[in-house]
Amino acid sequence: MLKIVIEDNNILFRAGMELYLRDFFVSHKQMQVEFYDFTEESVSQADIIIKSFVAGETAFCQPTLNYRKKNSFILGVHTDANSLKQSILPLCIKDIAYINRSDSLCKIGDILFKGFNRIKQEVPLRNCCNCKCVRLTQKQSDLISMIVAGASTHRIAIKLEISEKTVYAHKANLMARLGIRSECQLVRLLNTLNKQHY
Repeated sequence: MLKIVIEDNNILFRAGMELYLRDFFVSHKQMQVEFYDFTEESVSQADIIIKSFVAGETAFCQPTLNYRKKNSFILGVHTDANSLKQSILPLCIKDIAYINRSDSLCKIGDILFKGFNRIKQEVPLRNCCNCKCVRLTQKQSDLISMIVAGASTHRIAIKLEISEKTVYAHKANLMARLGIRSECQLVRLLNTLNKQHY
């Protein structure tokens, strides 16, 4: 029995992925599958982990993924290939394979087939001490906290005792560092990280 964990807020995408995966593994590998929600416990027992990422999220540590068993396969789902900066991926997701929500089933099948075969290979242990995930300065953390709280640029400038232009510059630098192209993507990322208690 193959254990698959899926973390995705899009119910239709998740349902479609479950149907596709069930059919894929029964047809190609003659294996039954069970699906679980994304929790530390389920991740620790999963053979395949499918996690959705918003733009910029891959730059941050994903502590739940550190609980995964040694030879599990992670499939990351994204909507924007430009947000994937391989050079800044933290160790917990360095060995991940990505699909785009708009990829064809044929392409997804190829990635799944390669990833599933990789499960049998030895994966080195991950040492978080050597991780190159994004580390935020105190000023960036304060800025992010205020954006999540819904503060205006003017209010942020007053609170941080900097000019509004500097607030814009900090936002632009942070967005460039994370591969984010719009403030909408930034807000989505910050809300996602806030839910994960960063």
